[in-house]
Amino acid sequence: MKSPKIETLTVEGFDQLRLAIEQSNLTEAHKALVIGVLELCLWLQQKLTFSQISINNLKKAFGIQSEKRSRGTKPPETVDADAPIEDEPSQGDTTGNTDNIQPKPKPVADKPKRPGHGQLHASAYTAAEVIALNHPDYKAGDPCPTQCGGRLYEIKTPGVFIRIEGGQLFNAYRYEQQRLRCALCGELLKAPRSSNITEKYDERAKAMVAVLKYQLGLPLYRLAQWQQQTGVPIPDTTQWGLILNVYQVAAYIFNALVTLAAQSPLFFQDDTTVKVQSVMTGKEVNP
Repeated sequence: MKSPKIETLTVEGFDQLRLAIEQSNLTEAHKALVIGVLELCLWLQQKLTFSQISINNLKKAFGIQSEKRSRGTKPPETVDADAPIEDEPSQGDTTGNTDNIQPKPKPVADKPKRPGHGQLHASAYTAAEVIALNHPDYKAGDPCPTQCGGRLYEIKTPGVFIRIEGGQLFNAYRYEQQRLRCALCGELLKAPRSSNITEKYDERAKAMVAVLKYQLGLPLYRLAQWQQQTGVPIPDTTQWGLILNVYQVAAYIFNALVTLAAQSPLFFQDDTTVKVQSVMTGKEVNP
């Protein structure tokens, strides 16, 4: 097989090729295959250009493996032809001193290094809010600022930066409703609240108190002290009332799960640790 001719694929050239392929007489499957190969070539070119991919990663991506010696073993030593050859003791020779002979130490295998250097990938933050940042001075299609004659194009994979900000467990919002009174009849008018704002504590706040108490083991009195320090006071007695509201709703779900578990259609193994006498007797009689 001849070595391929290396050609640099630009974004403009890729767009022209894709348009020509879409207008060709090829089938839809062949069109998708050819366009996918061209996208792969353009992606590899961008990665190599911005030094975001190495030869080792390319080998892993294409399944190329190479034999490597372990780090604990040393390379074979070269033999000097001019060096004198020492006589080795024969197997029958027992007059030699064998006290100084020590067994060769076994090579210690290095522990495999964990990938990522202890850092989490950006995809691990599934609850992170995505904020798109566009360049304030340039956009796709503008000439290169280095005046090299090229034009800028947008890379499909943006640069990612994760920022974690601290906050409170509970956020309080103070709604100040405007009130108007008639100077003649005394009629009082007040600005209405939103339809979804009915109670002082929403469902998330109630569930959060229950999770902090029974999932994280945080005492109610300690949580009350912390909330007092952060400016959103929630007394311990109020917390207990919120937990009771969660229990009154969750009890129906729990009872439904108990009823479903009693029928045991979803149990595929027995978690009983105590031996059942009747089963043991039945196996002895009818093995």
